[in-house]
Amino acid sequence: CEFGKVFPNMRENILVPSSIYHSSIQIFGKSEVSRAFVINKQKGKSRIVYTGTTKSNELVDLMEGRWDVENFNLLEAKALGELFSNISNLNDYSSMEVIGRYPSTKEAEAFQISTD
Repeated sequence: CEFGKVFPNMRENILVPSSIYHSSIQIFGKSEVSRAFVINKQKGKSRIVYTGTTKSNELVDLMEGRWDVENFNLLEAKALGELFSNISNLNDYSSMEVIGRYPSTKEAEAFQISTD
């Protein structure tokens, strides 16, 4: 996340929602176990993987690949808007199920991962 590089003192406060994951909740429904995740295998290379019984979805698959600035703005805005609303109104974002964040030093050591 570029914000963490620009504002390193704010890293513990940076939360990153996934618009693809958020969209998969809307497409499959809250009660379903199927979800779509973006997996980055290499810098610039990513693919969408599915959980549950779903192997593919036409709408989600349209979002695969590198996005330009003007791609999927509404989906990005909805995911960010829900995160902001949940934090400001409820002080809880667990309804979004998955949110990205930087690991703490303790977590990075425990899981042997980078803090970046």
